[in-house]
Amino acid sequence: MKPWAIVVAIAAGLGIVALLIFDSDERGFSDRANAESSTRPGVQLAAVAGIANPEDAIVVIVDSELLADEIEAQLEEVREQLATAREQAGEQAQEQTRERLEQANNTLDDALERVEDEAEDTDNLARQSRLEQVHAALTSIQDQIEVWLEQL
Repeated sequence: MKPWAIVVAIAAGLGIVALLIFDSDERGFSDRANAESSTRPGVQLAAVAGIANPEDAIVVIVDSELLADEIEAQLEEVREQLATAREQAGEQAQEQTRERLEQANNTLDDALERVEDEAEDTDNLARQSRLEQVHAALTSIQDQIEVWLEQL
């Protein structure tokens, strides 16, 4: 091997080591690798309403951090109304349960419209797809509420 080839190889090796040590965006390799590890896959959001009870499904959807604060507040209100409706018992409570379920259904309907608007307004296709999955999960929850209302 020629002496200039050895010098070039050593310089290239030092350059690679320097690039690894002094990363240009001040994040280490593991930071970039873990940057998106906390997001849930979309499949879970689409299927969560069929797997869990509506209150737990709403918690998972709110924890996804995809929605605006106003929509999250509406969903928390729906979750509280559903929890209150489940706790009531007796004949008089049946009417109160119906009222709570109707309130939850109306609030959820408003939240569904806002999620749909948010999905239409975004330019990010991945976010749009995730919001459509949230919409499908919320629609499934609304269907469950309507079934409960028919049973009362």
